[in-house]
Amino acid sequence: MSPRRLRNDLSFFGLLFESLVIRDLRVYAQKNDSRVSYFWDTASLEVDAVIERGDSEWMAVEIKLGGEQLIE
Repeated sequence: MSPRRLRNDLSFFGLLFESLVIRDLRVYAQKNDSRVSYFWDTASLEVDAVIERGDSEWMAVEIKLGGEQLIE
């Protein structure tokens, strides 16, 4: 996969980017008594990453490659 092909297939590039971010979040979480999961429900609502610390504090992360996504 060349840089040109990645630019021409932004859907695949976005999936690759999300996977790399999740990997980095898991590395960070492992060193900080935390875990990374995701959320998806039957209404197709989703959160790309949910980071939960050992003390039950948590945060949700939405991963986007571009800045032109509309929030509905």
